[in-house]
Amino acid sequence: LKSSSGVDGTVSLNEDKIIYIKQGEIVEYFEKKDLTTLIQNKQDTYDIYKNEFKNHSSELEDLCNNLVSCYKRIYDIHSNRKYEVMKSDLENGSRESFTISLDIHSLKANLINKNEINTLETQLEKILTFLSGKNTLLKNNDDDEIVIESFKGWINTKLKNLKNKEILIKKQSEFIDQITNIHEKGVNDLDLKSVSKARSNENLDGVINNIRDLFQKAYNLKIKSKEFDNFDYIYKKSLQLNKDIEFVLKVDQVDGRNTLTDFLCNDVLNTKKENTYSSLLDLINNKCDIKNHSKNSDVELKKKIEITLSDIHKKLKSPDNILKYSDGTTSEKSSPGANAEKYLDILLGNESVKFIFIDQPEDNLGNNYISKFLIKKLREIKFKKQIFLVTHNPSIVVYGDAEAIFMANNDNKVISYKPIILENGEFQKEICSTLDGGEYIFKNRSNKYNINRLKRK
Repeated sequence: LKSSSGVDGTVSLNEDKIIYIKQGEIVEYFEKKDLTTLIQNKQDTYDIYKNEFKNHSSELEDLCNNLVSCYKRIYDIHSNRKYEVMKSDLENGSRESFTISLDIHSLKANLINKNEINTLETQLEKILTFLSGKNTLLKNNDDDEIVIESFKGWINTKLKNLKNKEILIKKQSEFIDQITNIHEKGVNDLDLKSVSKARSNENLDGVINNIRDLFQKAYNLKIKSKEFDNFDYIYKKSLQLNKDIEFVLKVDQVDGRNTLTDFLCNDVLNTKKENTYSSLLDLINNKCDIKNHSKNSDVELKKKIEITLSDIHKKLKSPDNILKYSDGTTSEKSSPGANAEKYLDILLGNESVKFIFIDQPEDNLGNNYISKFLIKKLREIKFKKQIFLVTHNPSIVVYGDAEAIFMANNDNKVISYKPIILENGEFQKEICSTLDGGEYIFKNRSNKYNINRLKRK
């Protein structure tokens, strides 16, 4: 049997149609919270949900980066800006005397660059000289001459425009120089109080602009802090496997923290505040600090947040799998036996799986479940798929109505197999001696089906 293209008469199957479960693996699946073998016929939906969990992790990462960026903008300017208003500036700024301010640099910056005009003039004059010369290699007809003359006329027009711009620039520059002289003379004639007023107003404007900028950055930090507080990292998606069982992907509480705010206020910072914005403002003002870090910079904050939330990202990239049952219970709260029963219910009922190999399916299963459900189910589905079982349970061997039974023997570490027939008395004795309770099972079977020969044996 091969799970790829077969040759020489070999059966060829897709891997997703084969399931092999080793001894004890069912319990391990529940312990590791990895039950993906149960969703083979819903793989596409499962993949979509897995991507949603990864996207949730990316959203969290972006949110943290944006939060730290907003913190950095305030942290960088907070200690280097002036926010105090001097009493002298208030007094001088309220006086009636005034000054005239003139930004000469801006005026000159708006003038057209004279060098650019000169460069254009030189290039156009060279073209005009070339067109006016006689080139023996170029034999122009009358139509060519008309085009050339027209182009020369266009160049002369552009040269004239550039000359006019040169004149205009010269006049503008002379005007600015005159204004500058007048302004300097006027300022020198004003009293010292007017000059003091101008300087005080500049200082006041600087403080106002600093405060305005700080409040804008603080507002941005508050918005991102609120998004951080409201972000729910706990995430859950479910797939309906059958009418009684749901397959659930989930990320629950990590380290007992309900929210990201809990992580920030308890694990990232040494603070008593209960929201992100207030905590970060305290950090900026050195009223608290980052745990196990000597600095309160954005770099240290980012490192600490990444380390603290790393388990959340791991969970989101690899969410736990559990089963939710119709009675409201889950595989987390159920016994290994109950979970194994539900697991086999789903596995044996999966129509897309054509070959099932199970080593000791009776592990953790109650005898009641084996006799009332498992054997009945095996008899029902044996015509729809191939089932291979390795078992020590006589009920499965005797009542399972298997098409073929093989007895395994270990003789000095040499394993051998031989087919057996239930109706053969010698084989019955061998089964009874090998399997616990085998004799009782044979007796019940003979009574149930009234098989006299089996009774005598």
